[in-house]
Amino acid sequence: MSDQNGTQRTRTRPLAQVEIERAIVDLCDELEVTTEEFARICEEHSGAENAYKRKLTRALVTLGSSGVMSDGRKSTADWREAQASVTSEDEGARYRILDARLRAVKEGLITKRARLDALRTIAANVRSMGG
Repeated sequence: MSDQNGTQRTRTRPLAQVEIERAIVDLCDELEVTTEEFARICEEHSGAENAYKRKLTRALVTLGSSGVMSDGRKSTADWREAQASVTSEDEGARYRILDARLRAVKEGLITKRARLDALRTIAANVRSMGG
């Protein structure tokens, strides 16, 4: 168990039912906030993915229609893909950053749900012992 500063504390007495219930309520509030954050990031993520793929595709189409590189040689598929990637790199970076944030918030939700399950188990044990 940690205090507000993250310092480890040793519990010297059993948890009271009211403490467990307070922790459950607090955790439910945290879950609600995190779920709202997850929904917001999902929306940002899908917008970023759409912008990235749209810019990449448009660049590929534009480069494919010209058919030649800047030095006059016929363009290859690899060259067009590389150029399109450079053209859309800002959108791609934003998309990857939001993808990482989305995964991090999702892991946070999973962790909070596991903590909630643990608190429910502890609450049931305390109730069964008459505490």
